[in-house]
Amino acid sequence: MEKGIYVPTSIGIGTNIDVSTPDPGVATYVGRDMYIGGKPSDTSNLDAKNAPTGSYAAEAEGLTVVRGKLAMNPLKESWPYNKSGGAGFRFGTVGFGSQFRPVYGSTVLAVAGIDSAITKMSVGYNGNLPGATTVGAWNKGAWVGQQRPFEGATPSGFAYTAQIAGPITYWRDSDYKRQSVVTMQGNWYEGLSALESTLFNKAVDLTNVNGSDYSSYNGTNGYLSKLSKQLDSFEDTGEVDVNGFAEPNSNYVINKYNNDGTSYTLKFDGSDDGSGKSVSGALDTGIPSNQIRNTERLITFTGDGTSMQQVFTIAGSELSNWKDGVYYRGVDFKFTNIPEGASIVVNVTGTNPVEFHNGWRFWWGDTEISRGYESQYAKKDLDAKYSLASQSIMWNFVDTTSLTIRGGIAGEDRADWGYSGTVSGAKWTDDDPAAAMIGSILVPNGSFDDHVTTNGRVYVGVDFSMNSPKVAAAFGEGNSASVIDMDQERHNFPWSGSYTPDGSAIAWSKVDAADGTT
Repeated sequence: MEKGIYVPTSIGIGTNIDVSTPDPGVATYVGRDMYIGGKPSDTSNLDAKNAPTGSYAAEAEGLTVVRGKLAMNPLKESWPYNKSGGAGFRFGTVGFGSQFRPVYGSTVLAVAGIDSAITKMSVGYNGNLPGATTVGAWNKGAWVGQQRPFEGATPSGFAYTAQIAGPITYWRDSDYKRQSVVTMQGNWYEGLSALESTLFNKAVDLTNVNGSDYSSYNGTNGYLSKLSKQLDSFEDTGEVDVNGFAEPNSNYVINKYNNDGTSYTLKFDGSDDGSGKSVSGALDTGIPSNQIRNTERLITFTGDGTSMQQVFTIAGSELSNWKDGVYYRGVDFKFTNIPEGASIVVNVTGTNPVEFHNGWRFWWGDTEISRGYESQYAKKDLDAKYSLASQSIMWNFVDTTSLTIRGGIAGEDRADWGYSGTVSGAKWTDDDPAAAMIGSILVPNGSFDDHVTTNGRVYVGVDFSMNSPKVAAAFGEGNSASVIDMDQERHNFPWSGSYTPDGSAIAWSKVDAADGTT
Protein backbone atom coordinates (compact mmCIF):
# COMPACT_ATOMS: atom_id res chain seq x y z
CA MET A 1 0.00 0.00 0.00
CA GLU A 2 1.34 3.44 -0.91
CA LYS A 3 2.04 6.26 1.53
CA GLY A 4 -0.67 8.86 1.15
CA ILE A 5 -1.93 8.57 -2.42
CA TYR A 6 -5.32 7.09 -1.84
CA VAL A 7 -6.86 4.19 -3.76
CA PRO A 8 -9.77 6.10 -5.28
CA THR A 9 -13.38 6.10 -4.29
CA SER A 10 -16.41 7.98 -5.55
CA ILE A 11 -15.84 11.61 -4.52
CA GLY A 12 -17.72 14.67 -5.68
CA ILE A 13 -17.73 18.33 -4.67
CA GLY A 14 -20.25 20.09 -2.47
CA THR A 15 -21.09 21.98 0.71
CA ASN A 16 -22.36 19.34 3.17
CA ILE A 17 -19.50 19.49 5.68
CA ASP A 18 -21.22 17.12 8.12
CA VAL A 19 -20.75 14.18 5.75
CA SER A 20 -17.21 13.10 4.90
CA THR A 21 -15.44 10.31 3.02
CA PRO A 22 -12.54 9.14 5.27
CA ASP A 23 -9.08 9.98 3.91
CA PRO A 24 -6.20 7.94 5.35
CA GLY A 25 -3.55 9.98 3.55
CA VAL A 26 -2.09 13.49 3.41
CA ALA A 27 -3.74 16.20 1.32
CA THR A 28 -0.92 18.77 1.51
CA TYR A 29 2.70 17.98 2.29
CA VAL A 30 5.28 20.77 2.66
CA GLY A 31 8.94 19.74 2.84
CA ARG A 32 10.11 22.96 4.46
CA ASP A 33 7.98 26.03 5.32
CA MET A 34 4.36 26.91 4.59
CA TYR A 35 3.02 30.45 4.21
CA ILE A 36 -0.56 31.68 4.25
CA GLY A 37 0.54 34.75 2.33
CA GLY A 38 3.53 35.79 0.29
CA LYS A 39 6.93 34.50 1.40
CA PRO A 40 9.26 37.37 2.48
CA SER A 41 12.52 37.72 0.57
CA ASP A 42 14.43 37.37 3.84
CA THR A 43 13.00 34.55 5.96
CA SER A 44 15.65 34.50 8.68
CA ASN A 45 13.64 36.67 11.05
CA LEU A 46 9.90 37.16 10.70
CA ASP A 47 8.22 39.87 12.76
CA ALA A 48 5.64 42.64 12.38
CA LYS A 49 7.89 44.51 9.95
CA ASN A 50 8.86 41.42 7.97
CA ALA A 51 5.76 39.25 7.97
CA PRO A 52 4.33 37.28 5.06
CA THR A 53 2.35 39.41 2.62
CA GLY A 54 -1.33 39.30 3.56
CA SER A 55 -3.44 36.75 1.70
CA TYR A 56 -7.16 36.23 1.11
CA ALA A 57 -6.66 32.45 1.04
CA ALA A 58 -9.30 30.87 3.27
CA GLU A 59 -9.11 27.09 3.74
CA ALA A 60 -7.09 23.89 3.28
CA GLU A 61 -9.05 20.64 3.16
CA GLY A 62 -7.79 17.39 4.66
CA LEU A 63 -4.48 16.76 6.44
CA THR A 64 -1.70 19.35 6.07
CA VAL A 65 1.79 18.23 7.07
CA VAL A 66 4.52 20.89 7.39
CA ARG A 67 8.04 19.60 8.05
CA GLY A 68 9.37 23.09 8.80
CA LYS A 69 7.40 26.06 10.14
CA LEU A 70 4.06 27.74 9.40
CA ALA A 71 3.75 31.53 8.97
CA MET A 72 0.28 33.02 8.42
CA ASN A 73 -1.14 36.42 7.54
CA PRO A 74 -4.78 35.70 6.57
CA LEU A 75 -6.92 38.67 5.55
CA LYS A 76 -10.24 37.09 4.58
CA GLU A 77 -13.13 37.96 6.92
CA SER A 78 -14.88 34.60 6.55
CA TRP A 79 -17.17 33.10 9.20
CA PRO A 80 -17.88 36.31 11.15
CA TYR A 81 -19.25 35.35 14.57
CA ASN A 82 -19.19 38.67 16.45
CA LYS A 83 -18.13 42.27 16.03
CA SER A 84 -14.45 41.31 15.98
CA GLY A 85 -14.79 40.01 12.41
CA GLY A 86 -13.90 36.74 10.75
CA ALA A 87 -12.36 33.64 12.26
CA GLY A 88 -9.15 33.36 10.24
CA PHE A 89 -7.85 30.45 8.15
CA ARG A 90 -9.44 27.00 8.45
CA PHE A 91 -7.53 23.70 8.24
CA GLY A 92 -9.22 20.32 7.80
CA THR A 93 -12.75 21.16 6.76
CA VAL A 94 -13.76 23.50 3.95
CA GLY A 95 -17.21 24.98 3.50
CA PHE A 96 -17.16 23.93 -0.13
CA GLY A 97 -14.99 21.06 -1.34
CA SER A 98 -14.65 17.31 -1.84
CA GLN A 99 -15.40 16.61 1.86
CA PHE A 100 -12.58 14.05 1.74
CA ARG A 101 -10.96 14.34 5.17
CA PRO A 102 -9.46 12.31 8.03
CA VAL A 103 -11.89 10.63 10.41
CA TYR A 104 -13.48 12.50 13.30
CA GLY A 105 -10.99 13.54 15.98
CA SER A 106 -7.90 13.15 13.78
CA THR A 107 -5.03 15.54 13.23
CA VAL A 108 -5.53 17.91 10.28
CA LEU A 109 -2.44 20.09 10.87
CA ALA A 110 1.02 18.85 11.83
CA VAL A 111 3.93 21.31 12.14
CA ALA A 112 7.30 19.79 13.08
CA GLY A 113 9.72 22.75 12.89
CA ILE A 114 12.46 20.60 11.29
CA ASP A 115 15.15 22.20 9.07
CA SER A 116 13.20 25.43 8.59
CA ALA A 117 14.57 28.43 6.67
CA ILE A 118 12.88 30.63 9.29
CA THR A 119 15.44 31.13 12.05
CA LYS A 120 13.03 32.89 14.39
CA MET A 121 9.54 34.37 14.48
CA SER A 122 8.51 37.18 16.82
CA VAL A 123 4.72 37.29 17.03
CA GLY A 124 2.22 38.82 19.41
CA TYR A 125 2.54 37.93 23.06
CA ASN A 126 5.12 35.16 23.45
CA GLY A 127 7.06 34.58 26.63
CA ASN A 128 9.25 32.05 24.89
CA LEU A 129 12.34 32.49 22.75
CA PRO A 130 11.37 33.43 19.16
CA GLY A 131 13.76 30.78 17.88
CA ALA A 132 11.57 28.05 19.38
CA THR A 133 8.42 29.29 17.64
CA THR A 134 7.13 27.00 14.88
CA VAL A 135 3.86 28.82 14.09
CA GLY A 136 3.61 32.55 13.55
CA ALA A 137 0.42 34.49 12.81
CA TRP A 138 -0.25 38.12 11.95
CA ASN A 139 -3.64 39.78 11.52
CA LYS A 140 -5.48 36.53 12.31
CA GLY A 141 -4.76 32.94 13.20
CA ALA A 142 -6.22 29.59 12.22
CA TRP A 143 -8.63 26.95 13.49
CA VAL A 144 -8.84 23.21 12.93
CA GLY A 145 -12.16 22.07 14.37
CA GLN A 146 -15.83 22.90 14.29
CA GLN A 147 -17.74 26.09 13.69
CA ARG A 148 -18.95 27.76 16.85
CA PRO A 149 -22.62 26.92 17.55
CA PHE A 150 -25.19 29.67 17.86
CA GLU A 151 -27.89 29.68 20.55
CA GLY A 152 -27.07 26.21 21.82
CA ALA A 153 -27.12 24.54 18.41
CA THR A 154 -24.95 21.53 17.62
CA PRO A 155 -21.53 22.61 16.28
CA SER A 156 -21.27 22.31 12.51
CA GLY A 157 -18.57 20.10 11.04
CA PHE A 158 -16.10 17.58 12.43
CA ALA A 159 -13.98 18.15 15.52
CA TYR A 160 -10.29 17.87 14.58
CA THR A 161 -6.99 18.57 16.27
CA ALA A 162 -3.39 19.58 15.52
CA GLN A 163 0.14 18.48 16.41
CA ILE A 164 2.41 21.52 16.73
CA ALA A 165 5.99 21.46 17.96
CA GLY A 166 7.09 24.56 19.85
CA PRO A 167 5.36 26.96 22.23
CA ILE A 168 1.90 28.49 22.06
CA THR A 169 1.97 31.71 20.02
CA TYR A 170 -0.42 34.64 19.74
CA TRP A 171 -1.23 37.08 16.98
CA ARG A 172 -2.25 40.27 18.75
CA ASP A 173 0.06 42.33 20.97
CA SER A 174 -2.80 44.18 22.64
CA ASP A 175 -4.62 40.97 23.53
CA TYR A 176 -2.27 38.08 24.24
CA LYS A 177 -5.18 35.65 24.45
CA ARG A 178 -5.52 35.55 20.66
CA GLN A 179 -3.88 32.17 20.08
CA SER A 180 -2.41 31.47 16.62
CA VAL A 181 -4.11 28.05 16.19
CA VAL A 182 -7.23 26.95 18.07
CA THR A 183 -9.66 24.07 17.84
CA MET A 184 -12.96 25.92 17.40
CA GLN A 185 -13.84 28.91 15.24
CA GLY A 186 -13.18 32.17 17.08
CA ASN A 187 -12.23 30.48 20.37
CA TRP A 188 -8.97 32.39 20.36
CA TYR A 189 -7.99 31.76 23.97
CA GLU A 190 -7.21 28.13 24.76
CA GLY A 191 -4.44 28.51 27.33
CA LEU A 192 -1.16 30.22 28.14
CA SER A 193 0.86 27.27 29.39
CA ALA A 194 1.93 23.92 28.00
CA LEU A 195 -0.40 22.17 30.41
CA GLU A 196 -3.38 24.09 29.06
CA SER A 197 -2.65 23.53 25.38
CA THR A 198 -4.02 20.58 23.45
CA LEU A 199 -2.34 21.64 20.17
CA PHE A 200 1.13 23.05 20.96
CA ASN A 201 4.27 21.81 22.70
CA LYS A 202 4.00 18.40 21.05
CA ALA A 203 6.85 16.07 20.19
CA VAL A 204 6.40 16.12 16.41
CA ASP A 205 8.89 14.08 14.39
CA LEU A 206 6.25 13.13 11.76
CA THR A 207 6.69 9.41 12.40
CA ASN A 208 3.09 9.08 13.57
CA VAL A 209 0.50 11.42 12.13
CA ASN A 210 -2.87 9.69 12.15
CA GLY A 211 -1.02 6.39 12.18
CA SER A 212 1.21 7.18 9.16
CA ASP A 213 4.93 7.96 8.94
CA TYR A 214 5.75 11.14 6.99
CA SER A 215 9.27 11.59 8.35
CA SER A 216 11.00 10.53 5.10
CA TYR A 217 8.71 12.14 2.56
CA ASN A 218 11.18 14.62 1.09
CA GLY A 219 14.88 14.76 0.26
CA THR A 220 17.01 13.10 -2.41
CA ASN A 221 15.94 9.60 -1.41
CA GLY A 222 12.57 10.56 0.00
CA TYR A 223 9.18 9.31 -1.02
CA LEU A 224 8.31 12.31 -3.18
CA SER A 225 11.56 12.12 -5.12
CA LYS A 226 11.09 8.40 -5.75
CA LEU A 227 7.51 8.95 -6.86
CA SER A 228 8.47 11.76 -9.22
CA LYS A 229 11.35 9.82 -10.78
CA GLN A 230 9.18 6.74 -11.24
CA LEU A 231 6.47 8.75 -12.99
CA ASP A 232 9.05 10.48 -15.15
CA SER A 233 10.47 7.11 -16.25
CA PHE A 234 7.25 6.10 -18.02
CA GLU A 235 7.12 6.26 -21.79
CA ASP A 236 4.70 8.75 -23.26
CA THR A 237 1.41 7.31 -24.46
CA GLY A 238 0.08 10.47 -26.08
CA GLU A 239 0.90 13.73 -27.78
CA VAL A 240 0.91 17.36 -26.65
CA ASP A 241 -0.14 20.31 -28.82
CA VAL A 242 1.14 23.60 -27.43
CA ASN A 243 0.10 25.80 -30.37
CA GLY A 244 -3.66 26.06 -29.87
CA PHE A 245 -5.96 28.86 -28.77
CA ALA A 246 -9.17 28.50 -26.79
CA GLU A 247 -12.32 29.31 -28.72
CA PRO A 248 -13.71 32.87 -28.60
CA ASN A 249 -16.63 33.52 -26.28
CA SER A 250 -18.02 37.02 -25.78
CA ASN A 251 -20.43 35.97 -23.01
CA TYR A 252 -18.74 33.46 -20.70
CA VAL A 253 -20.48 33.74 -17.32
CA ILE A 254 -18.79 32.46 -14.17
CA ASN A 255 -20.83 32.04 -10.99
CA LYS A 256 -20.11 31.58 -7.30
CA TYR A 257 -20.26 27.91 -6.27
CA ASN A 258 -23.68 28.21 -4.58
CA ASN A 259 -25.28 30.14 -7.46
CA ASP A 260 -26.37 32.93 -5.12
CA GLY A 261 -26.44 35.49 -7.93
CA THR A 262 -22.78 36.50 -7.67
CA SER A 263 -21.44 36.32 -11.21
CA TYR A 264 -19.05 37.90 -13.69
CA THR A 265 -19.05 37.91 -17.49
CA LEU A 266 -15.76 37.16 -19.22
CA LYS A 267 -15.40 38.21 -22.85
CA PHE A 268 -12.82 36.28 -24.85
CA ASP A 269 -12.42 37.57 -28.38
CA GLY A 270 -10.03 36.13 -30.89
CA SER A 271 -9.56 34.71 -34.34
CA ASP A 272 -6.83 32.99 -36.29
CA ASP A 273 -5.26 34.58 -39.36
CA GLY A 274 -4.26 31.17 -40.73
CA SER A 275 -0.68 31.35 -39.50
CA GLY A 276 -1.48 29.79 -36.13
CA LYS A 277 -1.19 33.10 -34.29
CA SER A 278 -4.13 34.76 -32.61
CA VAL A 279 -4.95 38.20 -33.99
CA SER A 280 -7.52 39.18 -31.40
CA GLY A 281 -7.70 42.56 -29.72
CA ALA A 282 -6.08 43.68 -26.50
CA LEU A 283 -7.55 43.66 -23.00
CA ASP A 284 -6.62 46.30 -20.41
CA THR A 285 -5.63 44.34 -17.30
CA GLY A 286 -2.60 46.00 -15.81
CA ILE A 287 -0.05 43.43 -17.08
CA PRO A 288 2.25 43.83 -18.87
CA SER A 289 2.16 47.54 -19.74
CA ASN A 290 -1.63 47.28 -19.35
CA GLN A 291 -2.06 45.37 -22.61
CA ILE A 292 -2.32 41.64 -23.29
CA ARG A 293 -3.86 39.57 -26.07
CA ASN A 294 -7.44 38.81 -25.10
CA THR A 295 -7.15 35.13 -26.01
CA GLU A 296 -6.34 32.15 -23.85
CA ARG A 297 -3.72 29.66 -25.01
CA LEU A 298 -4.94 26.06 -25.23
CA ILE A 299 -2.59 23.14 -24.52
CA THR A 300 -4.12 19.85 -25.67
CA PHE A 301 -3.11 16.43 -24.33
CA THR A 302 -4.31 13.68 -26.69
CA GLY A 303 -4.14 10.14 -25.32
CA ASP A 304 -3.78 6.85 -27.18
CA GLY A 305 -7.32 5.82 -26.31
CA THR A 306 -6.34 2.47 -24.78
CA SER A 307 -3.66 2.66 -22.04
CA MET A 308 -4.87 2.80 -18.46
CA GLN A 309 -1.86 4.93 -17.62
CA GLN A 310 -1.84 7.96 -19.88
CA VAL A 311 1.55 9.70 -19.85
CA PHE A 312 2.54 13.03 -21.39
CA THR A 313 5.70 15.15 -21.32
CA ILE A 314 5.82 18.92 -21.71
CA ALA A 315 8.64 21.41 -21.23
CA GLY A 316 8.07 23.76 -18.33
CA SER A 317 8.81 26.69 -20.65
CA GLU A 318 5.63 25.86 -22.59
CA LEU A 319 3.49 26.53 -19.52
CA SER A 320 3.65 30.25 -20.05
CA ASN A 321 1.42 33.11 -21.13
CA TRP A 322 4.16 34.14 -23.55
CA LYS A 323 4.06 32.49 -26.96
CA ASP A 324 5.97 33.65 -30.04
CA GLY A 325 6.57 37.07 -28.51
CA VAL A 326 2.91 37.62 -27.58
CA TYR A 327 1.49 37.68 -24.04
CA TYR A 328 -1.83 35.84 -23.82
CA ARG A 329 -4.56 36.13 -21.24
CA GLY A 330 -4.16 32.68 -19.67
CA VAL A 331 -3.33 29.02 -20.25
CA ASP A 332 -6.19 26.54 -20.67
CA PHE A 333 -5.89 22.76 -20.80
CA LYS A 334 -7.70 20.02 -22.70
CA PHE A 335 -7.46 16.24 -22.22
CA THR A 336 -8.93 14.10 -24.97
CA ASN A 337 -8.99 10.45 -26.09
CA ILE A 338 -8.52 9.33 -22.48
CA PRO A 339 -10.03 5.86 -21.80
CA GLU A 340 -12.70 5.53 -19.14
CA GLY A 341 -10.98 4.82 -15.83
CA ALA A 342 -7.45 5.82 -16.89
CA SER A 343 -5.12 7.88 -14.71
CA ILE A 344 -2.96 10.64 -16.17
CA VAL A 345 0.63 11.74 -15.54
CA VAL A 346 1.91 15.00 -17.00
CA ASN A 347 5.69 15.13 -16.62
CA VAL A 348 6.84 18.76 -16.73
CA THR A 349 10.56 18.93 -17.55
CA GLY A 350 13.29 21.53 -17.08
CA THR A 351 14.97 23.12 -14.08
CA ASN A 352 14.04 26.74 -14.81
CA PRO A 353 11.25 28.45 -12.85
CA VAL A 354 7.75 27.82 -14.20
CA GLU A 355 5.22 30.66 -14.01
CA PHE A 356 1.86 31.23 -15.70
CA HIS A 357 -1.63 32.61 -15.23
CA ASN A 358 -4.10 29.75 -15.16
CA GLY A 359 -6.90 30.16 -17.68
CA TRP A 360 -10.59 30.13 -16.88
CA ARG A 361 -11.53 27.10 -18.97
CA PHE A 362 -10.73 23.38 -18.98
CA TRP A 363 -11.82 20.68 -21.43
CA TRP A 364 -12.39 17.01 -20.55
CA GLY A 365 -12.88 15.38 -23.92
CA ASP A 366 -14.98 17.82 -25.89
CA THR A 367 -16.78 19.12 -22.81
CA GLU A 368 -15.74 22.39 -21.16
CA ILE A 369 -16.03 21.51 -17.46
CA SER A 370 -14.56 24.41 -15.50
CA ARG A 371 -17.99 25.43 -14.15
CA GLY A 372 -18.71 21.87 -12.97
CA TYR A 373 -18.33 22.96 -9.33
CA GLU A 374 -21.46 25.18 -9.47
CA SER A 375 -24.37 23.87 -7.42
CA GLN A 376 -26.66 24.03 -10.46
CA TYR A 377 -24.67 21.08 -11.88
CA ALA A 378 -24.68 18.97 -8.70
CA LYS A 379 -25.19 15.26 -9.43
CA LYS A 380 -25.07 16.00 -13.15
CA ASP A 381 -22.61 15.16 -15.93
CA LEU A 382 -20.55 18.35 -15.57
CA ASP A 383 -20.15 17.83 -11.82
CA ALA A 384 -19.05 14.19 -12.35
CA LYS A 385 -16.50 15.12 -15.02
CA TYR A 386 -15.06 17.93 -12.90
CA SER A 387 -14.52 15.55 -9.98
CA LEU A 388 -13.20 12.80 -12.25
CA ALA A 389 -10.63 15.08 -13.89
CA SER A 390 -9.51 16.35 -10.46
CA GLN A 391 -8.81 12.76 -9.37
CA SER A 392 -7.26 11.58 -12.64
CA ILE A 393 -4.42 14.06 -13.28
CA MET A 394 -1.00 14.27 -11.64
CA TRP A 395 1.17 17.25 -12.66
CA ASN A 396 4.73 16.10 -11.98
CA PHE A 397 7.17 19.04 -12.00
CA VAL A 398 10.19 16.77 -12.12
CA ASP A 399 13.13 19.16 -11.66
CA THR A 400 11.37 22.50 -11.26
CA THR A 401 12.93 24.60 -8.52
CA SER A 402 10.23 27.28 -8.51
CA LEU A 403 6.57 26.96 -9.59
CA THR A 404 4.21 29.94 -9.60
CA ILE A 405 0.59 29.54 -10.73
CA ARG A 406 -1.08 32.94 -10.85
CA GLY A 407 -4.79 33.58 -10.87
CA GLY A 408 -7.22 34.25 -13.67
CA ILE A 409 -7.40 37.58 -15.49
CA ALA A 410 -10.76 39.32 -15.26
CA GLY A 411 -10.26 42.78 -16.71
CA GLU A 412 -13.64 43.32 -18.37
CA ASP A 413 -14.79 45.64 -15.61
CA ARG A 414 -12.04 48.22 -16.08
CA ALA A 415 -13.24 51.75 -16.90
CA ASP A 416 -12.81 51.24 -20.61
CA TRP A 417 -10.60 49.46 -23.14
CA GLY A 418 -7.10 50.88 -23.08
CA TYR A 419 -7.49 53.03 -19.95
CA SER A 420 -5.91 51.92 -16.68
CA GLY A 421 -8.32 53.67 -14.32
CA THR A 422 -11.21 52.04 -12.48
CA VAL A 423 -14.88 52.82 -12.08
CA SER A 424 -16.73 52.96 -8.80
CA GLY A 425 -17.84 49.49 -7.75
CA ALA A 426 -16.00 47.81 -10.60
CA LYS A 427 -14.78 44.24 -10.16
CA TRP A 428 -11.54 43.31 -11.89
CA THR A 429 -8.28 41.53 -11.18
CA ASP A 430 -5.29 39.94 -12.85
CA ASP A 431 -4.91 37.32 -10.10
CA ASP A 432 -8.26 35.63 -9.41
CA PRO A 433 -7.99 32.38 -7.38
CA ALA A 434 -11.32 31.14 -8.79
CA ALA A 435 -9.51 30.16 -12.03
CA ALA A 436 -8.84 26.86 -10.33
CA MET A 437 -6.15 24.30 -11.14
CA ILE A 438 -7.47 20.78 -11.74
CA GLY A 439 -5.39 17.76 -10.71
CA SER A 440 -2.74 16.89 -8.11
CA ILE A 441 0.55 18.81 -8.10
CA LEU A 442 3.96 17.32 -7.27
CA VAL A 443 7.02 19.60 -6.92
CA PRO A 444 9.63 17.35 -5.24
CA ASN A 445 12.66 19.61 -5.71
CA GLY A 446 11.27 23.11 -5.44
CA SER A 447 8.81 25.60 -3.99
CA PHE A 448 5.24 26.36 -5.06
CA ASP A 449 3.87 29.92 -4.92
CA ASP A 450 0.17 29.26 -5.40
CA HIS A 451 -2.37 31.97 -6.26
CA VAL A 452 -5.30 29.72 -7.27
CA THR A 453 -7.62 27.15 -5.76
CA THR A 454 -6.20 23.66 -6.26
CA ASN A 455 -8.23 20.49 -6.76
CA GLY A 456 -6.13 17.44 -5.89
CA ARG A 457 -3.15 16.56 -3.69
CA VAL A 458 -0.31 19.08 -3.32
CA TYR A 459 3.15 17.69 -2.50
CA VAL A 460 5.99 20.24 -2.30
CA GLY A 461 9.61 19.44 -1.47
CA VAL A 462 10.57 22.92 -0.24
CA ASP A 463 8.20 25.87 0.51
CA PHE A 464 4.47 26.23 -0.21
CA SER A 465 2.64 29.57 -0.23
CA MET A 466 -1.12 30.10 -0.44
CA ASN A 467 -0.72 33.60 -1.78
CA SER A 468 -3.74 35.67 -2.87
CA PRO A 469 -2.74 39.27 -2.15
CA LYS A 470 -4.87 41.38 -4.52
CA VAL A 471 -8.35 42.78 -3.84
CA ALA A 472 -10.77 42.21 -6.72
CA ALA A 473 -14.05 43.31 -5.13
CA ALA A 474 -15.93 43.77 -1.85
CA PHE A 475 -18.79 41.52 -0.75
CA GLY A 476 -20.84 40.92 2.41
CA GLU A 477 -17.88 39.52 4.33
CA GLY A 478 -15.53 42.24 3.14
CA ASN A 479 -12.81 42.25 0.51
CA SER A 480 -12.13 39.30 -1.75
CA ALA A 481 -9.37 38.43 -4.21
CA SER A 482 -12.04 37.04 -6.54
CA VAL A 483 -14.61 38.78 -8.72
CA ILE A 484 -17.09 36.06 -7.72
CA ASP A 485 -16.09 35.94 -4.02
CA MET A 486 -14.40 32.53 -4.33
CA ASP A 487 -11.08 32.94 -2.57
CA GLN A 488 -8.21 30.48 -2.63
CA GLU A 489 -8.79 27.04 -1.11
CA ARG A 490 -7.14 23.63 -1.13
CA HIS A 491 -9.69 21.04 -2.27
CA ASN A 492 -8.58 17.52 -1.44
CA PHE A 493 -9.14 15.13 -4.35
CA PRO A 494 -7.02 11.94 -4.21
CA TRP A 495 -5.04 10.99 -7.28
CA SER A 496 -6.26 7.77 -8.87
CA GLY A 497 -2.80 6.20 -9.19
CA SER A 498 -1.33 4.30 -6.26
CA TYR A 499 2.39 3.98 -5.61
CA THR A 500 4.44 1.58 -3.47
CA PRO A 501 6.89 3.27 -1.05
CA ASP A 502 9.97 1.54 -2.52
CA GLY A 503 9.17 2.89 -5.97
CA SER A 504 8.72 -0.59 -7.42
CA ALA A 505 5.28 -0.26 -8.91
CA ILE A 506 2.49 2.01 -9.98
CA ALA A 507 -1.07 0.69 -10.06
CA TRP A 508 -4.18 2.36 -11.42
CA SER A 509 -7.65 1.70 -10.10
CA LYS A 510 -10.59 3.93 -10.85
CA VAL A 511 -14.07 4.09 -9.41
CA ASP A 512 -16.78 5.58 -11.57
CA ALA A 513 -17.62 9.03 -10.28
CA ALA A 514 -21.31 8.58 -10.93
CA ASP A 515 -22.24 5.26 -9.33
CA GLY A 516 -19.18 3.91 -7.51
CA THR A 517 -18.66 0.95 -9.83
CA THR A 518 -15.05 -0.22 -9.90
